[in-house]
Amino acid sequence: MRTKTINSLLFPIIFALLLIASLANAGTSGQHSKKDKACQADIYLIGVGPGDVDLITISAQKTVHKADVIVCNPQLAKQFGRLLDGKELLLTGLNSYRPRKGLAGGKSSEADRQPGEIKKDQNRIIKTVRTAVKGGKVVAFLDYGDPMVYGNWLWCLDVFKDLNLKVEPGVCLFHAANAVLGEDISFSDISKSIILTTNDACGERDTIDKLASNSAAMVIYCSPNNFDVVLRKLSGKYKPETKIALVPNSTCVGKQAVISGTIANIEEVVATQKLAKEFLVFIGANLDLPKSNIATKPAKKKGKLYLVGLFPGNPDLATLRATNVVKGSDLIINQFDFINAAYKHILEGKEVWAPSNKKAWTWHGYGKSADDFSGKNLERFLASEKARQETVSKVRQAIEKGQQVCVLDFGDPLTYAPWCWVLQEFADLAPIVIPGISSFDAANAALKKSVTQGAKTKSAILTVPDVDDWLNKKAFDFDEMLERQTSLVIFMPDYMITLPDMVKKLSAYYDRKTPIALVVCAGFKKGEKVIKGRLDNIVDLVGRKKLPFLHLMYVGSFLE
Repeated sequence: MRTKTINSLLFPIIFALLLIASLANAGTSGQHSKKDKACQADIYLIGVGPGDVDLITISAQKTVHKADVIVCNPQLAKQFGRLLDGKELLLTGLNSYRPRKGLAGGKSSEADRQPGEIKKDQNRIIKTVRTAVKGGKVVAFLDYGDPMVYGNWLWCLDVFKDLNLKVEPGVCLFHAANAVLGEDISFSDISKSIILTTNDACGERDTIDKLASNSAAMVIYCSPNNFDVVLRKLSGKYKPETKIALVPNSTCVGKQAVISGTIANIEEVVATQKLAKEFLVFIGANLDLPKSNIATKPAKKKGKLYLVGLFPGNPDLATLRATNVVKGSDLIINQFDFINAAYKHILEGKEVWAPSNKKAWTWHGYGKSADDFSGKNLERFLASEKARQETVSKVRQAIEKGQQVCVLDFGDPLTYAPWCWVLQEFADLAPIVIPGISSFDAANAALKKSVTQGAKTKSAILTVPDVDDWLNKKAFDFDEMLERQTSLVIFMPDYMITLPDMVKKLSAYYDRKTPIALVVCAGFKKGEKVIKGRLDNIVDLVGRKKLPFLHLMYVGSFLE
């Protein structure tokens, strides 16, 4: 199995986050002000997490509490029964309101079988919601995962655009499935892009065969009755020996699984399995299989090791599962002071440990040796290696004592995050990944636009720009991703990239009238800002100065 090495572009992304997180957390009391009450929304679209009830965020739970009317399917109503106790419920059909044919275009969706009844039910919902809002009630629509990524209630954004509507982010299903897979698919020395897509539909230009790339990881939202079509398309673009994995029940503890194989044999492997209604398919770069924290068991039953994602700028965006794991841990590995400050209410009384050099880049050069570096990079590598060895020693001593160890990371721990190396380093301990809200989920909520619902697109590419100081230029894939002409989500570094340069690069592939948005400090209690424009005017709107710290750039027709 190859060892993934960490690329230098992570440095500016992380340190931009460190600075802005510390600034955003300063002076945050967590109390609701009068201004907050004045900004109370009429309608909330709430992501309740990708499966189990403890993957809901604290913020989503609080929002449900203040809602008077809840709109959801019967499955969610049963699952969150205690949370919804005493609420006025408006129950709908299961997965009936997706803008496309089911999550992955399944022919069995109610929208395909009974379009007349679905429309009638939708009108009933609209009437009920408007009556409730007129009567001064707060309405909340509940949805799985991130409600802006292939969500059921996206049509509400248009239907209720005259009302005050707010989106409450949830942990995206792909983050949860990736946690089960136990792989950092976001980047390595060979790839730094993730393609999110689903089945193809008539009129869409970003078809699976056009999106497929050996230079990126592809994640496909799929269903059993569509897998044969998806596999045929993949077989035409990838070699027979290409690794592929299916992840069903990604957040249901006790039911999680990874079904792995190759393009050549996966159909035979799947034939022996009973697939869930919906699952995710992983293929392409950065996929090392077979390897999973579900399939691997530790040699000895002693302590437990967790890698936990915590949102840095708003502790209410932590999931209940993450909070409970932290509370139940004996040793906390945390390098970031801003996380200590934001989460002091659950870290109090815990042993919180960090390497002796807290500024060391623990991820830097993992999988490499000193021979690969020189000059200042060698000094940095040696400091990083020392910090890693200190961490390894501390963790293994605690595990040997039977302790529960929790490594804290910010956002989603497997999406452009710095501590993913622990999955390889401690593979024998079967580390458990707790997915979290990423800046992607938070920015989707701030935009109130679905990145997976463009005029002629249904996919999104998560990527970072190419910069000159990459450790390995084999990962330069920005132009290749732009060629695919689908929705873009660009995680922006804080140096060597200017907005005019980015616009020039994007304009070579996208029409100058293409919408663009910058989301600054997404999800933070202070400082969140959305700047919208087009490629032909965004520079004038923002100015030619250095781009703001910690922002995501969105590009595509879905912003219209």
